[in-house]
Amino acid sequence: MPPISDLRPGCIIYDVNSSRGTLTCFARKLSVKGTLYGITARHVIGDGGYVWLGSPLGADTLNIGGPSTHAAHMDALYFEIDDGVKGQLVEDNFKPIGFAACATDVWDPGKQRVKVDKAKTAALAEPLKAKTKEVVHVGGTSTVMPIGPRVPVKGTLDKWGEVNKHAAVHITQVASGDSGGPVLDLKFRYVGMVSTGSTLGTAPSGEVLFLHDILAEFSMELATWQNRPQWQ
Repeated sequence: MPPISDLRPGCIIYDVNSSRGTLTCFARKLSVKGTLYGITARHVIGDGGYVWLGSPLGADTLNIGGPSTHAAHMDALYFEIDDGVKGQLVEDNFKPIGFAACATDVWDPGKQRVKVDKAKTAALAEPLKAKTKEVVHVGGTSTVMPIGPRVPVKGTLDKWGEVNKHAAVHITQVASGDSGGPVLDLKFRYVGMVSTGSTLGTAPSGEVLFLHDILAEFSMELATWQNRPQWQ
């Protein structure tokens, strides 16, 4: 079976039918102590489904948790990490693939949203809407790569509704299996996760859901090695 050390943000995960995606990060519910969850894109795992390291259709596979719970209005889900798996996790499991340290913070787009909402004229709002961030994409099939030229703070710039909590991104490459892949900024904060590509297969552009919004939707916070007393 795959070693537990393979379970890290950015690793490939599977559902029972061998559909694959990427683990975004670990999370914990604010109202629950002693339980750890994984986050990924909703379309990766069926509602109520279980999650695997290694294809469950092969011999080299490990069930890491479930069942999954889908968000109602965004392409995101969470699933409970199996207690037996959780008990084997070490600090390295919280380091995104390609990085030597744990990411412990989540970027909050709220300040920028407030500035846009308070702009008194379209002329004042447009530069705020066009503001961008430099990020890197950690994908199960693409490892660490820059996406760019930059990520807009908001894709559908006139809406902050549940359905539109995403940013349109111009990505150099998004491949099959990258859904759920974590996106981090240059301050090593989680910005979001890859949701969809613009085409099937390898896509030149796609969308990123903000992790801040996903965690708020699920009443969760980022689980890290540093806050392990809350989820162990």
